[in-house]
Amino acid sequence: MKMKILLKITILTIGCSAMLAINPSFGADESQKQAAGAVQFPAGSYKNPAVLDLKGVKDYSMLESARDEYLRKHYDGYRVLGEGFTMIGGRYILTVSLTNDEDENKVNNLKLVYFDMTDAYKKLGKSKDRQTREKIKELKNNHHPMSEKELMEKLERGTTEKTGK
Repeated sequence: MKMKILLKITILTIGCSAMLAINPSFGADESQKQAAGAVQFPAGSYKNPAVLDLKGVKDYSMLESARDEYLRKHYDGYRVLGEGFTMIGGRYILTVSLTNDEDENKVNNLKLVYFDMTDAYKKLGKSKDRQTREKIKELKNNHHPMSEKELMEKLERGTTEKTGK
């Protein structure tokens, strides 16, 4: 039951962020626009997933710590609701759904942060630690290939595929 509620929240959050991705000028300030008039997406957005600093990361727990540190630095006061896995254009994308229960503005209390995990999985997939290699293999299997068009269609319909969890 709790997982169903979490899945619905994640789908709603993804849907809201998809609308922002479709109309990126909504909420964008002038400093984000390039001279040609195109919008520059911030790190962690759908079009520009964040890439974690992998220096010193040798196992999965260190990777989790790097992700948590990124979230603390950029989204202080938010807590993780859940994660989603997809694969777009051969890249492993991890979507983290965040909430800030104390934010009175209900529109802004849910956020999605996208991480490109491709390099991290590649590095840790060669780890000397067997448990880390197995965990990375498991995570890779959770990512389901999808085109951007398919993702947008699913978001518009409010549906998602099960990740096998």
